[in-house]
Amino acid sequence: MSGSIGTSQVSAKRIALIVLSLFVAFFLIMMAFFVLTTPDWRIENAPNAWTESPHDMVLDSQGNPCMAFLGDYRGYYTLIFGKRIADSWNMTPLKTLNWDFFDVSIALDSKGKVHISTGCDNATSHKGSYVTYATNENGSWVIKDIATEYIYAGSKIAVDSHDLVHILCSESERGILNGYVYTAHLMLLTETPNEWNVSKVFDPIENASTQIQSFDIAGGDSMHALIRNNFYKPGSPSNSEISQLQYCSTMSGNWTQETIQSDLRILSTGRASMIIDDNNKSHVCYYLWDNATSSYGIVYANNIGGSWAINRVGYGGNNWPTSCSLAIDTKNAIHIAYYAIYYNSNDGSLTNHTERYLTNQDGSWKATIIDNVRGWIASQRICIAIGSNDQVQISYLCNLRSAESGDRWFFRYATPYSMLETFENATVMASLYTLAAMPFVGIGILVYWRRKNRSSPSMEQEQGDNREF
Repeated sequence: MSGSIGTSQVSAKRIALIVLSLFVAFFLIMMAFFVLTTPDWRIENAPNAWTESPHDMVLDSQGNPCMAFLGDYRGYYTLIFGKRIADSWNMTPLKTLNWDFFDVSIALDSKGKVHISTGCDNATSHKGSYVTYATNENGSWVIKDIATEYIYAGSKIAVDSHDLVHILCSESERGILNGYVYTAHLMLLTETPNEWNVSKVFDPIENASTQIQSFDIAGGDSMHALIRNNFYKPGSPSNSEISQLQYCSTMSGNWTQETIQSDLRILSTGRASMIIDDNNKSHVCYYLWDNATSSYGIVYANNIGGSWAINRVGYGGNNWPTSCSLAIDTKNAIHIAYYAIYYNSNDGSLTNHTERYLTNQDGSWKATIIDNVRGWIASQRICIAIGSNDQVQISYLCNLRSAESGDRWFFRYATPYSMLETFENATVMASLYTLAAMPFVGIGILVYWRRKNRSSPSMEQEQGDNREF
């Protein structure tokens, strides 16, 4: 009898060990599954947008994203300020606009106060165009319209170390020949206590339009701008003879300009981007048509060595100009967010669209897909910003089109999952699945023991079978 009891105890321990091993193996399998299937990016829907809504994004001192955009507020085209705090977006409508508004720029001062610029393009006359400036620096929102001398064509805003606001403004003067000859003006609006001081940056450029891509104020309050000049044939506003990407700065005291690249292949509609590092060196990304591969490519350029070093670092799409945005982290690694749009060259249909992320933080350039939701307005901005902890944050415009609801426009906000977050999420999910499996394992063990007891003779039967007569 003692032998039977010992055998039973050994059997129970063995089963307990098998069950424990199964639970551990199941947990590890679930961990591996959730680690491998967890997406690289955490994506959430941000505010509703209007068709083709432009936007701009910066981070405050706590790393919270602040966005200025032209969006839908109660059915009206509205200038809106949005800030994300504790996983939710707080929206503040600032001004109802008309369709002549088409760009927006945002900056924060040293106190965290917001400064926004946009503008009205009144192309019917030289009168009526203006820059709209909005700020909450005194606690409540104040909105001012600053008249421009010529037709408003875009602006970017920046704040210097004294919290003075500067708006770089592109204006266009329409000529007489066929109504299609333009003269491009680049003006600087500087805030003063009583009015805005307006100064000319460069001499006007004939037969051209100027698009401001980026504007920043860096160390020593030096100003840096990235602009693109499109030179037109007289009488033909849709076809430029050449596109010229230029870097402008006040590093020497006065405004100077350098041509980064002057080529037909530079996109005339896609957005380029620039950022200034701690050494007042410029880093630029833009799109360029590659004749060899018949596709658009991402180009990264910098002037760290004194002259411009230009390198192709990634691929865009075919047949459609797209936009990119650039940021630099505390280790001087480069981070680029961009649209990649592919069209069928036969029928013009959209075959693929992705929002992508490109970085050289590991020593070589690597690209990952952020999202693949349709966002076909490629001339509008995708924005990237990096917080003090080197967390990458990206915002972009999306369009969901369906037969039931038609076009639905909104912004999306994306941040990458850290390795720790991935393992934490995988641990939680694996634990939940393991706990959920426990009752089924318990039922299986109970069924097993019942069947074993039914098939095994009882102790009394064993003793009776061994009696002597």
